[in-house]
Amino acid sequence: MRKMLFIIIAVLFSSCSQQSFFAPTQTATPSVTPTRTFVPTRTFVPINTPDPLARYQYSLPQIPEGFTWKMNPELDTIFLMPDGWFFNTEYCPMINFYETNVIDLSDIGQTCISQENPFEVGKYSTGQAVIVYKNVEDAEGLAQYIIYILATSPEFGLLFMGAQEDTIEFLKKFPTDIYMKDVHQTTQVINSWQYKTDTYTVYHLRVEADYLNETNDNKKKIVQYSAFAVKDRTYLMVFETPYDQWEKIMGKYSLLLDYLIIVYQ
Repeated sequence: MRKMLFIIIAVLFSSCSQQSFFAPTQTATPSVTPTRTFVPTRTFVPINTPDPLARYQYSLPQIPEGFTWKMNPELDTIFLMPDGWFFNTEYCPMINFYETNVIDLSDIGQTCISQENPFEVGKYSTGQAVIVYKNVEDAEGLAQYIIYILATSPEFGLLFMGAQEDTIEFLKKFPTDIYMKDVHQTTQVINSWQYKTDTYTVYHLRVEADYLNETNDNKKKIVQYSAFAVKDRTYLMVFETPYDQWEKIMGKYSLLLDYLIIVYQ
């Protein structure tokens, strides 16, 4: 028997549901402060079917027209995808290492959905990625550390390993134009907050960022990160869109920030 963990990623954008988690001048890893309690776990017996999503379809929340549920069975994740968007597991914005926290590539999985076809444009303008770090000794600590690094690191995207020769070997595995376009720099922390339940804590960070190797509207973006831990896995959800389009995109696709569903033993 497997369980579904409904991760409510977006804590309502109203001030009453948010609590400050990170200040830009802070120098130490922030501590965890509870906000509110919610128990979203459901247990059920899956239907025997070759379609992995169909096994859980009847237990998924109702969604409006224009969206569908999409599953990556290799990562045991289910998420929302707008009609007309593109799905891939290659051109995701960040997959590797956070300073001294080195994770083997075999323990990293990724999924992306985007408004643009990444196989045509490479680095998409508007999209959402889910990165999963497996077999993590301190998954909760890594979730906090990721958010801290993303808020304070001068440049990030594909972050470098400790040894320069290891970094070079790693970057050889990816198209140069893709990983270079994703190098970006936080220019302002817009907001940070956390959402705590009896099962997990989600750490949120929204920033303005400059994409140093991009042009036009893609040079300045708003990026929202949400990180949390389930057992020995750390999950990072990344939503990005050009700065001038944030309000418009949120008006159409804010529902993408509301759910990430984890299927676990």
